[in-house]
Amino acid sequence: MLGFVLRSLFATLGRRVRGGPLRPGWSFGFEVIVGMLRRDMDSSWRWPIARLRAGMARRPVVKRYTKRVTVRPDASGPVPGTWFEPPGARDDRVLCYLHGGSYHFGDARSHGDVAARLGVHGNLRVFLPEYRLAPEHPHPAQLEDGLATLAWLEGQGARVALAGESAGGSLAVAMMIARRDGGGAQPACAAVMSPWVDLAATTDAYTRNAPYDYGGREMLLAQARAFAGERALDDPAVSPIHADLSGLAPTLVQWGTAEILADDCAAYARHAEAAGSPVTADPVPEMPHACWLLAEYAAAGQAAITRAAAFLAEAGEG
Repeated sequence: MLGFVLRSLFATLGRRVRGGPLRPGWSFGFEVIVGMLRRDMDSSWRWPIARLRAGMARRPVVKRYTKRVTVRPDASGPVPGTWFEPPGARDDRVLCYLHGGSYHFGDARSHGDVAARLGVHGNLRVFLPEYRLAPEHPHPAQLEDGLATLAWLEGQGARVALAGESAGGSLAVAMMIARRDGGGAQPACAAVMSPWVDLAATTDAYTRNAPYDYGGREMLLAQARAFAGERALDDPAVSPIHADLSGLAPTLVQWGTAEILADDCAAYARHAEAAGSPVTADPVPEMPHACWLLAEYAAAGQAAITRAAAFLAEAGEG
């Protein structure tokens, strides 16, 4: 990890001496962070999944907001998970946070600080389920776990909102679609950041924004195929942008304008709105993928979390 940081540091310094920042709105430190993440991802995504997850578990994580909440593991439900509970949080709404990680990795350690930030700024109790992961458990294991968690949380008497970034954002959308198709009630609302809604990866942003993001099309396609199993990547079951998007809960859709999923996210917001579902589109200027995860290093990432938390606390009341 130190090697990635040093290489990114010197590359950023050289680039700025020659021609200025990679993106106009990026600080020097933020550009180093994004470059480090890109080098790390480029080197590790082809590893066997056990090695990849072990490497992720050794990486340092931000804990600023997890220190401000009560962190409580809970295995009493159908899917084990972790609660992030701010002092004095409201008891009439619960947030189910669905972590990203291309359906291959991610957990309460890697995503706990984001869950805690949403909880603190929305005054919400947050439950992060440890849903099953690919490639050991391809689709629909994640959807089954998400729906089971949603029903379990609803059974505790509070209204449940959904949130998630990347694959977790797509899972939140898939859960709303499944609830509608099954005749069940929609969650109170949802906030999704950089939802991975089209696994086929065909839009121009995969090329246009490749220099500014920390993932790549080849990586996502490989992970998509492992997750989708027997299904085609444009099957609505795994790529909800192709599904009927009518009748879904009020949803805030955020994405970074510098990320490779930017075109997919914008198209999802347009399609859902055209289908009659209440959608608030909130593109975050200059940010790469899943900028909630970068809130410690970029004010725009923290501001996006603050807006999402306010939406989750207020939308769908009554």
